[in-house]
Amino acid sequence: MYKLFARPGWGSVLVEAQLAWYDLPHQIEELDDLFVSAAARDTLRPVNPLAQVPTLVLPGGQVMTESAPSRCTWRTQPGAAIWYPSPAKRCARPSCAG
Repeated sequence: MYKLFARPGWGSVLVEAQLAWYDLPHQIEELDDLFVSAAARDTLRPVNPLAQVPTLVLPGGQVMTESAPSRCTWRTQPGAAIWYPSPAKRCARPSCAG
């Protein structure tokens, strides 16, 4: 099961949408304001010492932080092309590296 540490308005919406889109088993742990709440930071630090969200714990225990979950995790899921078009579709310029 995936576990997402999140805070509304702090950038986790794309990860939440992809978990739902791919119908992956997950739990979302909403945190209080990390700038204000020591308890929220203490909850997150064992998983992510920088205490930043979004933080996604993969089923195997690996941890992805910040924008990495939305960029890397989903590419192998069926239907991923809707989220990640091929390099040719992203950029038609010859100088584009993809």
